[in-house]
Amino acid sequence: MKQDNLTPILIITPFFAPQTHAAMFRIHKLVKYLPHYGYRPIVLTTDTNYLYNNNKELLLELPDCVEIIRTRHIEPSLRGLRMAFGGKDRSFSAIKNSKKDIDINEILPNRLFSSRPGGILSVINSSVSRTLCSIPDAHWAWALASMSTAKKLVEKYDIKIMYTTANPYSHLGIAIELKDKLGVKWIADFRDPCGYGYKNSVNNYFGQKVQQKILQSTFDKADKVTGLSETYSSIFSDLYGLNDSRYTFIPTGVDNDYLSCIKNVNDSYASSIVFAGEVMPEQDCYIFRILHNLHKNNPYLKMIFVGRSDVNRPIIDKVLENISDWKIEVEYVDHLPQLELYSILQSAKACILAPGSNRYWWTNFAKMVDYIALGVPVIADVPKLSEARKELTKAGLGFFLERNSVEEDALRLQEWLENNDRDEDDLCADYRNRYLASSQTKAFATLFDEIAKDIST
Repeated sequence: MKQDNLTPILIITPFFAPQTHAAMFRIHKLVKYLPHYGYRPIVLTTDTNYLYNNNKELLLELPDCVEIIRTRHIEPSLRGLRMAFGGKDRSFSAIKNSKKDIDINEILPNRLFSSRPGGILSVINSSVSRTLCSIPDAHWAWALASMSTAKKLVEKYDIKIMYTTANPYSHLGIAIELKDKLGVKWIADFRDPCGYGYKNSVNNYFGQKVQQKILQSTFDKADKVTGLSETYSSIFSDLYGLNDSRYTFIPTGVDNDYLSCIKNVNDSYASSIVFAGEVMPEQDCYIFRILHNLHKNNPYLKMIFVGRSDVNRPIIDKVLENISDWKIEVEYVDHLPQLELYSILQSAKACILAPGSNRYWWTNFAKMVDYIALGVPVIADVPKLSEARKELTKAGLGFFLERNSVEEDALRLQEWLENNDRDEDDLCADYRNRYLASSQTKAFATLFDEIAKDIST
């Protein structure tokens, strides 16, 4: 594929390969497949990954025409400053490679100066650290340092279209500047409903005001707004006045190449219920009480948690302490490459999606994207009015806990597991194709084409 025949498009993202986490894969698959639709990605990203695993093989998946420009990212923390001046590498991947057990506090931004806990300096210390990492987020220094590089790239390659992914928020300021000063057309993509709820906002007044200002400018100036959940349109309309006609729902897609490489079903997982990803700290007991009841008639039932063991194990161990006579074998598998994870998911008896009956109504979970594309049965404890319930229903994959009683839900689940046929509905199978990377990239390419036509006319 000759890059001279491709239209350059600027991709601005703090998260990119070799980082390997949910926030990265949406953009990774877009960049990987976009050249098939006539566009050459020019990626502006960070040079340092403080918080996540790395997988260098992800970079080998990208076409040769993709250009990656990495600019200096110094986390506004003691750790960031120390590493910038040649100190010991305290990033998550470095700590993980050096020891078996990780204290979660070791991978969080350190305070800027030492102080005794409980004293006035400790209070000031915490406030300063939180503020510096939330005005509006820990990437603000990178965004400021990258502004001139972004402008040079636009001029060098005569770039007419750019794409951003959020959150975080800081780099949206780069796009706002390029839009105002250089007239670059802009697709602003949102993995989360930024500005909505405690999870997607900072907890200090000044940081919130900075975030709100950036977001309002983004929704006012972006030519197109996209998101991985249909509910975001309502949220952004309510909070920022975004017109529904300017929003497009584009699900994240599972990599087509991975699907063709998945090994045969592994019978050793046939009695396993699998949870993929990180367990939320607020995880409750209900779904585990259902499975505990189900175990009476399924003595070989097993649970597998695939994700960061340092996060999942303490949360689940604490949850299970509240269930007397728990007998189901539980296995914790640390983070796996996606291909290995998909093989496990396709072999499992069922997978779990269990944020709870009143949480995260707005989101299309990263793990749910995998479940839908792979066509695996999903035991779901989600709100009755939620994006998750709507999409799992359309995909024909969800069993939904009604929470009337443990016994009733367990009996219904037993019947569902016995009678569930993954291939019985061709219409649902067609809908699942919407959750492939090819579908995701085609949807974005269609928007880029529309913008390109506006530019040419």
